[in-house]
Amino acid sequence: MATPFHFVFLFLVGAPLVTSTVHDRSCGNDTNNFWLDVVLVIDNSENMINTNVYETISSIFGPKSQIGTGYKDPRSTRVGIITYNYNATMVANLKAIKSLQQLQTQLTTLKNAGNQVFEDSDQTNLDTGLLDAQYIFNNTYDRVNYQKVVIVFTSGYDYAMTSPDAIARALRSNFVNIITVNTGKDKTVSKQLATLASNKMAYSMSENITAELQNALATINCFCPDGWVPYKHYGVCLYTTRQTKHRANANQVCQSLGVPASLPTEFNQKKREFNYELLNSGNLRVNSYWNGLTNQNGSWYWEQPKGKPLIPVHWSSVNCANTFYFLCEAATCDTDNYCD
Repeated sequence: MATPFHFVFLFLVGAPLVTSTVHDRSCGNDTNNFWLDVVLVIDNSENMINTNVYETISSIFGPKSQIGTGYKDPRSTRVGIITYNYNATMVANLKAIKSLQQLQTQLTTLKNAGNQVFEDSDQTNLDTGLLDAQYIFNNTYDRVNYQKVVIVFTSGYDYAMTSPDAIARALRSNFVNIITVNTGKDKTVSKQLATLASNKMAYSMSENITAELQNALATINCFCPDGWVPYKHYGVCLYTTRQTKHRANANQVCQSLGVPASLPTEFNQKKREFNYELLNSGNLRVNSYWNGLTNQNGSWYWEQPKGKPLIPVHWSSVNCANTFYFLCEAATCDTDNYCD
């Protein structure tokens, strides 16, 4: 039970380190719980030399994945499919495929259909595939809190015929993430595809491609609500209130932000430096602020979410009647934590 009079650590430059064995939470990466809108753009021309594309796609999603909508658990992924060669074919929009089994059946059908031969088999038009993906997202507005993804599978395209860069930029500017997979061996193609992909998410077919794509989707599916800032590669978001409060009032502000939040932890020097720089962004100049330390029965602990044990630490105290700036901390939206 907490002592009647609380003290909380006041940040001071040069303060001693906290326990180094405790870390911030990681992003969720359960492949059964992706909640995304994904459009597959698949080159099915004669020069598509790799035959494992459809098996790779099928293996990205966990065996209990909820594909489509209508599930009690909102962590579901919709999958649209576009094939292209000289022209694009919309095989399925985001509302057509309603289960993992139906997705796998459609992929098997496409594999059995084989690649398409057309008059000039050296000229595949990636523009047409990306334009159809853009059309799908522009006409589907019903899941605005879900991240959008395009995954391109191709062995190459002729820049004399197709210029996908502008379409890719337009997609990325509308918050659509682009993943590319070079299914061939041409390193020039890999360089071309890297200019289209988001955040270095350009890959080549290999024994590790399934894991690489799963990691890419987990990374995309780990994000912060509007107004919150992600803490590097961890599953943590931080919010700057630009307010000064007593400690208790500061915690109340965090708890009123619409997501489960509290004053932040600082398990190591890097996290402390990150928080300090975030507080001092803009026009603020802050040397001292509240964090999430609390005193119970004379011992100091980091506050933790309900149901998790407190984490002990050793610090000096200041009176909670003081007013200071503060940050709020919450978990990222990810496969372990659905956000409305």
